[in-house]
Amino acid sequence: MGEVLMEPPAGYRLLADYAREIGCHPDVAKRAAQGGRVADAVRVQPPGAPVPVWWVPESATWRPKRVGRPEKEEPTVPCSVVIPVSPYGREQWLVHLTSTSRQWERLHAGYSRNGVIRLPDDQFDGDKAVPDEVRYEWKGGSLYLVPRPRPVRPGAVVIILESPHQHEYTLAFTPIGPLQKPASRTRLRNYLPGLLREAQVPDDVDVVLVNPIQYQTSLHRLHQPMYQAGVSTAIRDAVWKALWGLEVADIMVYQRDFLNRMDKYQPSLVINSCTAGVKGIVDEVLKSNGYPVVGVTQHPSYWSSKTKLVRR
Repeated sequence: MGEVLMEPPAGYRLLADYAREIGCHPDVAKRAAQGGRVADAVRVQPPGAPVPVWWVPESATWRPKRVGRPEKEEPTVPCSVVIPVSPYGREQWLVHLTSTSRQWERLHAGYSRNGVIRLPDDQFDGDKAVPDEVRYEWKGGSLYLVPRPRPVRPGAVVIILESPHQHEYTLAFTPIGPLQKPASRTRLRNYLPGLLREAQVPDDVDVVLVNPIQYQTSLHRLHQPMYQAGVSTAIRDAVWKALWGLEVADIMVYQRDFLNRMDKYQPSLVINSCTAGVKGIVDEVLKSNGYPVVGVTQHPSYWSSKTKLVRR
C-alpha cells in the first residue's frame, strides 16, 4: 500500500471526511483506498498516532462504483460545546454552540462529560492571540523580508488569513506569529509578487498578515495525536463562527477587535484568502466598512502558479 507519511501533503484532507460528504460510509472508502482504487490516496501516521489513516487530495473525485444498500454509520447525537473566552484578560464569557459533526470525537475524551464538551479556560485567553505581522516590504517589484516586528505604515497591503493553527504556536502553546508553516511561508513568498503585480500595487508598501480571529479555532492542541495532522474543518469553522458572533453589551467583540486593527492599518488593498467556510462572512464585514477588498482562489497554504485574484 505504499509508504506511510508523517504528515499529509499540502492540499489533502481526511478520506473519512470526504466519504461522508459524498454519502459514502468511511469504511467503504477505506477499502477502496486499500485496493488502490482511490487516486492519489496516501496513508499518514503522525508521531504518537497508533495507526495510519488515509488522506486524499482536496480535488478528489472518487465515487463508489456500485451503490447497494448503504452501510449506515451510528447516528450522531448533537453535542453541546462550551467555549470560555477572555480576550481582554479580565472578565470571562461563555460561548455556546451545538454540533452534530463527528469531528468532535477527535478531541481528547477528557474535555467531554455527559454529552457536553467544555474547552479549557486558557484556549482563548487574551495572551493566546497570535499578533498580526508586517512580513514584507514591496519595493521595486520585489518582496523584502522584514526581520523584526515594527508598526504598520499606512497604505499597507493586508493579507487576510483566517485563524492560527499548529505552527503558529510553540509546543507550550505560546503564540509565535501568523503563517509559520515553512511550506506555506515559501508559497506566500513565491506567488505573492505575481498577485501584487496583477493588482497594480504601488511601490514601497508594507505587506501585513492578519487573522480576523487571532486564536486557534481549529483546536489543534486539543486533538488526539492520531488526528493532529491536517485540520478538522467542521470544528474550526464552527468555533470561528461562534467567536465571530459573540456580542457583549451591544458590541460584536471579535469583529470589533478585527475592525480596530484594520482601522489602524489603513490598508490600500485587502486580499481575502480565508477558506470557503468563512470567506463570505469576512468579505461582508470588510465591504460594509468601506475597505478595498479582493478575493483570491486559495488560502496561501495552497497557492501555486494558478492562483488568481477574484474581484467581486
